[in-house]
Amino acid sequence: MPKIKIYISKREDWDVKYNEENKQKIAKKLSIPRENFFYINTEHWNKIYEVWKEKIEFYDGIITDKLNTPICAYSADCLAMLFYDELENIIWVAHAGRVGTEKKIAQKMIKKFLKKGSKLENIKIKFAPSIFACNYEVSLDCWKNFSNLSKKIISKEKQLLDISLENFLQLKESWILEENICKSEINTYNNKNYFSHRAWDAERFWSYIWMED
Repeated sequence: MPKIKIYISKREDWDVKYNEENKQKIAKKLSIPRENFFYINTEHWNKIYEVWKEKIEFYDGIITDKLNTPICAYSADCLAMLFYDELENIIWVAHAGRVGTEKKIAQKMIKKFLKKGSKLENIKIKFAPSIFACNYEVSLDCWKNFSNLSKKIISKEKQLLDISLENFLQLKESWILEENICKSEINTYNNKNYFSHRAWDAERFWSYIWMED
């Protein structure tokens, strides 16, 4: 059975600019040919690229059943989610920003897993670090579209959103077992190992998942 491998980069790892030079560096670091890698080309929506189909221009999720094929989401406050089914040998990575979360990209992906033969009890998810609600202020127009448990009113002008909790709740609504969801306890806003746009970082960190034979 292939091994599920996950790697989440940190600030200290390298110059993390989103360019080909650094993609070559990570390929060397992980000892996997560069041509095997797939990177999300985000548009902050809920489109998903299935690597066995014709490529689309923009997508916030990638799914594959190929071995030794790392798939990657980059983020700097948004939530990267790493999905896998070890029995069916399927993996998926997603970039869940505010819009992707509102469009329920996580639930959309669960449906694709089920179509590929996965059973709900076998789907596991790891959350990469993301911004916590205490530092994630959104407009009222955006805020009202999420569940009451994941949002909080501070004042008439200030509303907070817990993007990690919102995705967690959406996964539970899809009947994913709570014990199969590994949430992160790291807040990107105040943890200098990672990057945060809200804390004025210009760069991003990268979250990879692959199946190793």
